[in-house]
Amino acid sequence: MNIVFVDDEPMVLSAIERALFDRDWEINCFTEGKEAVSFMLQEPVDIIVSDMRMPKMGGAELLERVCCLSPATVRIVLSGQTDQEASIKACMTAHYWLDKPCDNEQLAQLLERIETGLNQMPSTEVKTAIGRIKHLPSPPNVYIRVREVMESDSVSMEKLSASISEDPALTAKVLQLTNSAFFTRGKAVENVHDAIMRLGLETVSKVVLIAEAYSNIQDNPLFDIYEVQAHSFATAQLASQLVEPELQQEAMLAGLLHRIGESILLLAYPDKIDEYLAYLKDNPSTTHYDAQNTIFKTNHAQLGGYLLLLWGFSIDVVEAVLYHRNIDHLLGESFGVSAALYVADRLLQKKYIDEKIINHFSLQERLPQWTTLAESIAMAKVIG
Repeated sequence: MNIVFVDDEPMVLSAIERALFDRDWEINCFTEGKEAVSFMLQEPVDIIVSDMRMPKMGGAELLERVCCLSPATVRIVLSGQTDQEASIKACMTAHYWLDKPCDNEQLAQLLERIETGLNQMPSTEVKTAIGRIKHLPSPPNVYIRVREVMESDSVSMEKLSASISEDPALTAKVLQLTNSAFFTRGKAVENVHDAIMRLGLETVSKVVLIAEAYSNIQDNPLFDIYEVQAHSFATAQLASQLVEPELQQEAMLAGLLHRIGESILLLAYPDKIDEYLAYLKDNPSTTHYDAQNTIFKTNHAQLGGYLLLLWGFSIDVVEAVLYHRNIDHLLGESFGVSAALYVADRLLQKKYIDEKIINHFSLQERLPQWTTLAESIAMAKVIG
């Protein structure tokens, strides 16, 4: 893996080189942004890590140039920058932000995780398509804060309620779910605290995740946002019940986010959307997945997997989203999250399950029970 570090302080670069010297990576350090750009014109770079405040060419300008020059390169800010305007500008083009001083082990772990994720990507087309989007949907930060509170030694209902209530749209979605027919028990709930008491912490956290992940794409003409959210929630419920207990959390997350790639097709391929819609109209029997492969040379599973990598989700969740539609890949592994996600998605859409999958995982006896479970989940209007 080829990594570029840019910082106007040579001592910082020397410390990074010492910390990473035993890694099997090509480390290239520069004190000026111009030097880094010149290098990248000659060499392919997987990751660039840049300081923000530098003379001549600042970090924000550098990353913007890298976005145009090499969109497949993962862009990381490593800075103690306190200038709010410059920071906001950098965040528009950076995939990750690390504060100085940064623990070297934390930096190494992030780079390792990115390397593992990049190695899972089937082609550079996916990395390039997402990399050239200057304004990616934001990571689900409220969900991350909620999980941090839930995993702390002392869970505070007040802190959880406050974290969710900061976002009016999320608050509305949580209350909408709580008061839906699926969960209604007595009088209507009117605040987040009571919603948590009724639904439980885990269910509320999942509602927060799916609502927040799709919060910036309400006007996407390619699909019905409410249908996608409802299907994703149902898929998460079903997939988590098809795996062993130790895999249920990952199956739930993968199910909630397995269609997130559809949300960025419009951003990644604005010039091909009309062609894509026309292809679907002219070929009514084709699936959206196959149409995407034909028109975009990639699909929403690959785009979604890479987006989740940039959002910081675990490699297991990334792989599940990335490969849940790839039959050949599924046939090479044991029954886990990816396979459960495939089966759950197909059952809920009442579509056939590939015979090779049934035979490989010996699902003949389990399918009738799973089909009944899928039907019961589909009947409950969990969202909307």
